[in-house]
Amino acid sequence: MLSGGGAFSGCGAPLHVPTSQNILAKSFLRLWQRSLRPRCIVAEAVRMRLGSVADRRLEPPDDLAPSSAWAGEGVQLELPPLAQEICRRYRLEFPDEPQRYGSAVDAWCVHDTQHLLNWAAEAVGGYVDLTTEIGWLASVLEARGFPIERLARNLDIAADVVLEAVHGAFGRELAHELASAAAFVRSRGTFLPVT
Repeated sequence: MLSGGGAFSGCGAPLHVPTSQNILAKSFLRLWQRSLRPRCIVAEAVRMRLGSVADRRLEPPDDLAPSSAWAGEGVQLELPPLAQEICRRYRLEFPDEPQRYGSAVDAWCVHDTQHLLNWAAEAVGGYVDLTTEIGWLASVLEARGFPIERLARNLDIAADVVLEAVHGAFGRELAHELASAAAFVRSRGTFLPVT
């Protein structure tokens, strides 16, 4: 997935990302970058992430997923421990994935789940539309033959883990965003273009 490491202004042209620590400026920049994500970038993400249709073995992620998310009032939510617990529970339900996708599947689960948690936290803050982000990821995964019901289940598990681990109003709002995203995935049926 390209959302964690590289920023692109178009087909292959890098976009300079300032290193400002201003949360609002960074959030606005992320929104702007995502609005520029053309179809060629989605196709490139699919090609880079999963290779050919015949070879579904994953290479480990080569970009960094967000390690923390803003949780209000200057508090940062550490994402790796949450993502690791979500993926541990997910793997119990879907033990076939290492055989289907290879040894990097656990790294991808944690990587993608950190992005999901970060997007949900940004949605709680009003900085992103979570359905747009989830829709993009679902379209990439579905195009590669990944059952999107499993994405919905990952989001359900994420909501449960967040309710257990993140206390207060922010935890409840974050869990609600994740559960709503799971319902959104299930409601669509498909994220592939109708031809």
